[in-house]
Amino acid sequence: MINHRKNMIKKFDKKIMFAVWTCHNKFYHMYQMWDAPLRKLFREVVSFDPQEVLYNEGKDEMNRKFLAVIEKEKPDYLFTQLIYEEFYIDTLLKIKEVSPKTQFINFNGDDDNMFYDYNLLFFPLIDYFFTTQPDYLKEYSSRGMKAFLMFGADPEVFKPLNLERIYDVTFVGTVKSDRAEYIRYLVENGIKVRIFGSGWEKYEEFKKIWGGKVSDEEFKKIINQSKINIVFSKNYQGKTHVLDRLPEISFTKSFSLVEFSKGYYELFTEGKDIATFQTKEDLLEKIMFYLKNEPQRKRIAKNIYEKSLKNYSLVSLIINAFNKIIMEGKKKEFAYPTSSEMNVAHISVSELNEDLNKIIPKLDGADFVSFASKKSKDLKFKETFQVLSLNNSKKNASCCDYYVESSFLGNYLVLQTKHSYETLERKEFVNLLRIETLLVRKQYFIKNYEKFRNYKDGLGWIYGDLSFVSYPFVKIKGVKVNSKLAEHSFLPLYENVLRSLRWKKKIYSSLYTYLLFIQSVFDSNLNLKGMWNKYIFKELKPNFKKGYVGKILSKN
Repeated sequence: MINHRKNMIKKFDKKIMFAVWTCHNKFYHMYQMWDAPLRKLFREVVSFDPQEVLYNEGKDEMNRKFLAVIEKEKPDYLFTQLIYEEFYIDTLLKIKEVSPKTQFINFNGDDDNMFYDYNLLFFPLIDYFFTTQPDYLKEYSSRGMKAFLMFGADPEVFKPLNLERIYDVTFVGTVKSDRAEYIRYLVENGIKVRIFGSGWEKYEEFKKIWGGKVSDEEFKKIINQSKINIVFSKNYQGKTHVLDRLPEISFTKSFSLVEFSKGYYELFTEGKDIATFQTKEDLLEKIMFYLKNEPQRKRIAKNIYEKSLKNYSLVSLIINAFNKIIMEGKKKEFAYPTSSEMNVAHISVSELNEDLNKIIPKLDGADFVSFASKKSKDLKFKETFQVLSLNNSKKNASCCDYYVESSFLGNYLVLQTKHSYETLERKEFVNLLRIETLLVRKQYFIKNYEKFRNYKDGLGWIYGDLSFVSYPFVKIKGVKVNSKLAEHSFLPLYENVLRSLRWKKKIYSSLYTYLLFIQSVFDSNLNLKGMWNKYIFKELKPNFKKGYVGKILSKN
């Protein structure tokens, strides 16, 4: 039986490595959510912040040090949050080589956006999954994947402080999706709203209502001082999902207005222990109602507080999960398909000039077809992940992300294909799609051979048949796109290099800086003025102090 009093909790006699993006940064949610509970529950916690090391020392060094810490510490559990392409696949595969006993646990709060094109593809590498999305537990289970709901917070960290409610309405968090639009609407309609968090400093119109970035201690105080806390639920793609910000606020016995997502209704009841909104007009109406009706606010806040104490204590959820993990012991091993099992035929784009009857013999024994050009280079595991994607989705074509490569700079941009597919107009997306990123079923290729032959005229016809792999497995040179699309759809990898050079105090002595300048003069993918002002002179400052790698957070 679990008792929430600190002195009654017996620690697991285990070592866990906490290697989550921003896990050393007290101003970010992952530190605020997980640091205290893990230290409370495990004999020893070793922390490693991938963001810290990657930003300061580069991706190669981050991957090397990550494995070095695992090999040295031999943790019982590795707790990560895979974000995108920060870890090489080879790095993840070597975890069990350098520490065979280590069980790999991955947390993700965005299964609604990342499950099929990302999380599911890492299944053979990961022993257990933690998710905040209740409606995805069945998705994991139906595939034989072990997952635990981690929608919760620590009631000893987030608790009522009995402070005066000096704010009518507050929001604490980054500016993303349509949050600025909602805040603007509230301000224009006379609501006294205060906002806190990163990104808002870029909006001159919000200067008077922005309270800056806040630490976890300041965050807890603000919640307790607010009559209404807004919980926006949309992710970067504009889709609503369950956000674990809600239990943090609930444990302070404070009231929230929560942007609707169907997953919340699996956990709470509208009007009883949760109040939701769906549009900015709905939000305004409910703010005005609940500001005038304090008893209703207190009733809902009290009900969700009691339900959260019973069901959504993160400490209790972690205890329950690890009790089951320990009891289960060694998880059944899964493996990626081998080359012989995948049977992929490789066709160069120059071969597409030939008649189909000359291509057919090259497809003998194949189940899938991939493409290459003189300007492209496939990376290791491309076929593995794309075949897995097709098998999971039952679609006819799989598309992976790709690096934009330069002879000067190496990989300096990366296209997020699925994000572009979901957010761009069809014509704009098709202009970014490259045949080299595709892997298709053989019969689909044969049936549509003439269309593949004319790929230079566009691949719009393949639009509805795509599944996605949200990891870059191809390098392509000579990609041309206007700077507006580049800013929207491509991640600027050169930022990380500049950050690392700045941290090492080599920003002006490195050849890379000047090669980047030369590249930007001729390359529409790069905004020269914006890059120079924003990334070099203003924002690229050292992000962390030295000496954090492999730091012991708790050792009792």
